[in-house]
Formats: sequence, structure tokens, C-alpha cells
Amino acid sequence: MAKPSSILEQLDYIYLDFCLSLLEQPIRGNIFESPLVGFLAVLGINENNDTLYEAPNYTPKLSAFIKIAQLLVL
Repeated sequence: MAKPSSILEQLDYIYLDFCLSLLEQPIRGNIFESPLVGFLAVLGINENNDTLYEAPNYTPKLSAFIKIAQLLVL
């Protein structure tokens, strides 16, 4: 009989592989129908000027979104 800790470790790795596979799924069809792409587009709107953020101002928001996704995987 296997130790419970080794079974839990195996389950952790299986769950991690599952979460990573969800994040790495390719977008099929029209890219603009993806909720993730739509969310990132809305995140780039500058409400003060009714324009899009410049790349240096948008990068920290995109980086934060990626870090949150990584933390959710852990």
C-alpha cells in the first residue's frame, strides 16, 4: 500500500498538468469571440482620453493578469 503523501503528491502533479493544459489551449475560430481576448482588450481602454493605453502603461496590467493566472495554477 502506498503512503498517502505520495498519492497526494501524484494528485498535485496531475492537477497542475490539468490546469496548465487549460491555460495553454489554442484559440480556435474567430479570435475576437474569445472571452480572454475581449477582457484584455477592455483592460487596455483608457477611460480618461477615450483611447487605448500606450504599451508602457498597459504592460503592468498584462503582467499582473499573467501573474494571477500563474498563482491560480499553484
